[in-house]
Amino acid sequence: MKKLLVFLGKNIVWDGSRDKRTIKIGKLDDNDIVLQDSRVSRNHAVIVKEGGTFYVYDNGSTNGTYLNNKRLPKKIRRELSEENKIFISPYTLNCKILQEIDEHQGTRVEPLDDAVEDAFHYGSMLGKSEAMLKVYDQIQKVAKERDPVLIRGESGTGKELVAWEIFTSGNRVDKPYVAINSGAIPKTLLLSELFGHEKGSFSGADARKIGKFEEAHGGTLFLDEIGDTLPETQIALLRVLQDGVFYRIGGREEIRVDVRVISATNQNLEQLIDAGKFREDLYQRLSVYTIMLPPLRERGEDIDLLAQHFLRQYASERSGSIPLITPAAMERLRTFPWPGNVRQLESVMKRTLLYKGDHSPIDVQDLDLDDVRQPFAEQILKNPTRPQFIKILEEVNWNTRKAATLLGVTTKAVQNKANRYGIKLREIKKHGYKPE
Repeated sequence: MKKLLVFLGKNIVWDGSRDKRTIKIGKLDDNDIVLQDSRVSRNHAVIVKEGGTFYVYDNGSTNGTYLNNKRLPKKIRRELSEENKIFISPYTLNCKILQEIDEHQGTRVEPLDDAVEDAFHYGSMLGKSEAMLKVYDQIQKVAKERDPVLIRGESGTGKELVAWEIFTSGNRVDKPYVAINSGAIPKTLLLSELFGHEKGSFSGADARKIGKFEEAHGGTLFLDEIGDTLPETQIALLRVLQDGVFYRIGGREEIRVDVRVISATNQNLEQLIDAGKFREDLYQRLSVYTIMLPPLRERGEDIDLLAQHFLRQYASERSGSIPLITPAAMERLRTFPWPGNVRQLESVMKRTLLYKGDHSPIDVQDLDLDDVRQPFAEQILKNPTRPQFIKILEEVNWNTRKAATLLGVTTKAVQNKANRYGIKLREIKKHGYKPE
């Protein structure tokens, strides 16, 4: 067991005898370490203890927090070694971590409190692994630039969250943010969605339509699943990225826009380029900056954090009582391969709470893993029951086209089966799935 001592000069301002998981530093009197100076923010920095390790992070201060002469990025934690210096102008806090013998061994994993969880948030993202810290650093580096960003990663890794954090951390946060999922729109209609059309330009064009690029003028446009675009759409995208101009379908007026483009894909674009399905010049334009999102199986230490986060979230929505999870169950989660990544983990925790009938700690047998997508058994794909069909839809984020590909049927067949099972796809896509 580790104990933290914090010195200000020769005085001990924190002796570790108080069993707290968060140590707040600032000039307000309700902080654990009070530094009364005009250069210190009210809630300047936080030291947290998690899993026997101490971390420090800047809590959005005005003048910054320095760890061993290096300024900390805001809201990104850094691990404390045995001896450290934390500089908060004009104060220097000397920190020492001592080893103590722990005579007690726990039999369950305690849920995180809000302050500890907050220490590992980056906006709407959650993670403390080195892989995710690298992503957070990349977001900060590209956020205030004008050039396009390409976000790559497997399905369910959180690419749309990264896009949002780039936007909210950038210079265009007070401008429009428009998101479009290229894979969820029929490819033949995507060109009209992006660039708009004039009245009468094709059958069914009863009025002028403003496209997403015009809606996003001055701001940011997020193009998800960019690999699912047709050649004519790719040509139009290339031109607007190069010159900032385009025409509506059926239009003669050249429209000029100022839009920062963030795109994302789970596909191997290099293979698509080799196969002649994706333009290499467009790829070069989109990938001025590239952020690679790690799969959940490579974020081992984040699985505990995310699992408990989802437990807190969905238990609070259902009953307000947050169950504990046994070490054996947590180890099962850590060793599971998670082909659906964070989205799959979220679905598993939600279903586990739904099917568990009491408030006892969650054990291995309670986890509703069901080895989803590893792959689905052939008999399930041929004739899924309603719960199995819901699991399939959850794993593809309610994308009927992807579900159809997985099941080997048409999108119409997926919609018909959803109707037979009383699953209202349109409402779920708008408001999210709420288990009965």
